[in-house]
Amino acid sequence: MFGAKERTLSPFRAERILFHEDGLLVVDKPFGVVVHGGREGSGESLVERLSALLRASTSAREPYLGVHSRLDVGTSGALLFTTEPARNEAVRVGLEHKTLRRVYVALVAPVPGATLHASGQVKLLLRFARDKAEVCSSAPGKLAITRYRVLERTSKLALVELELETGRTHQIRATLAHLGAPIVGDELYGGPRAPRIFLHASSLSGAPLPRAVEAPLPRVFLEYFEHERVAFPSERGELEARIADAITLRAPLAGQLDTLRWICGERDLLPGLVVDQIGGIPWVNFEPGPPPGALGAILAENGLSSEVVDSAGSEKIGAEGPLRFSYTPGKRPPLDPEARHMRAELRERAPRSVLSLGCGPALLGVAAALRATEGTHVDARASFLGSFREAAELSSVTGQRFFREEPLRYVDKALRRGERYEAVLVDASQKGGLRLGPKPEDFLSACLALLRGRGLCAIWLGSGHRPRTSFMQTVAELARDRGAEKVRRISLPFEWNEPETVGFLLSFPIISSS
Repeated sequence: MFGAKERTLSPFRAERILFHEDGLLVVDKPFGVVVHGGREGSGESLVERLSALLRASTSAREPYLGVHSRLDVGTSGALLFTTEPARNEAVRVGLEHKTLRRVYVALVAPVPGATLHASGQVKLLLRFARDKAEVCSSAPGKLAITRYRVLERTSKLALVELELETGRTHQIRATLAHLGAPIVGDELYGGPRAPRIFLHASSLSGAPLPRAVEAPLPRVFLEYFEHERVAFPSERGELEARIADAITLRAPLAGQLDTLRWICGERDLLPGLVVDQIGGIPWVNFEPGPPPGALGAILAENGLSSEVVDSAGSEKIGAEGPLRFSYTPGKRPPLDPEARHMRAELRERAPRSVLSLGCGPALLGVAAALRATEGTHVDARASFLGSFREAAELSSVTGQRFFREEPLRYVDKALRRGERYEAVLVDASQKGGLRLGPKPEDFLSACLALLRGRGLCAIWLGSGHRPRTSFMQTVAELARDRGAEKVRRISLPFEWNEPETVGFLLSFPIISSS
């Protein structure tokens, strides 16, 4: 089972410590980890992870960790810290007097007309506004100086080495976009979509460091440069490294949650491989076919039991908080980990009457009905209704009705019958089976009309269903017209490593005019 070896889960891989001498610490930061900030007390930031590692290796209860610079969450590579306050001044001087050299490598996708030459120096005035660096012609822009040289080119991509003379927020990303060569994966600055931002801090050298410290270029850079895609690792060493990074990224969640995703396929540079913990249940899916023979051993080495690949076993009962469901080891449980945040919010709201339309594996209706006196669940698929009914019974949820019918048709009948609910849940995800049709505003408007008094309407889209701006505007307009107090977007959980752009859940309490 997952969690059997939680004690071995480390918040940071020791292999990523590049240098630690005389009060100076250089680490190879993995992409996907925020340097500082994040959710307070969650342990997910690099500062919290390194502090935990230092506590475990020293006698100090609160070891010192000085932060002097940062890398964006999507950027990997060499990053310098101090572990003794007396070294802060030397680092400050090194940065201010430019004796500390910072070199990066980026994989870029030049557009027609790009001004990316073989080498050059770029001077820009940058100002940071609305989470993005903008080029400006005068104050309040700050001078940003970047030197670069092209290492290799193809007809579509280029590997570029860059050195910073200044250290502005998003300096490299904005500079390359200005040259017409945005970084692959950097959608904010016009780069093509990819599993990660292909920017890596490759080396630090010069005072106060006694010698150059290099962070090896991740193999995926050359892989993508040559093939324009991320492939599943064929070499065991690379497979071990990518799995270790994925599990370490989520290590702070171990013991806190009973439903989470340990490995997220291509987002972890492991296309086709998904490893979930669902209600404490191990589950693995490898789309190309049977899991690699070494997978169980590699997972066990990283603190997860090799039982994760066991496909045999009798039916068991799993749990996520008060929610219960049955499962067979080796088969996917009827609970989608993507919807964890939404289920938690619905449990907290605790509506007394619930209508769920589309009974997909998000199990939103059961989560919302845990303390409801009545619930109605509608889906055209008998198997999904059966899973819903079973989960409701196992969770001791009573007063529920189940209808095998197209949800759109049921809504029309419910309006004519004068039915009203405190919560209407719409599962429009790819797994949910409910399709909103060419005019989603008509169906959503009908759903809002079913709300009673102070109501709640939740729309679950799930990952792989990136709504167009027009859809978001439709929801906002409907909410405003119905007197909504709040419109909230809920992103995927932290472990998906893409909290802002993949998967949306719209939840808003409504004051019904009915």
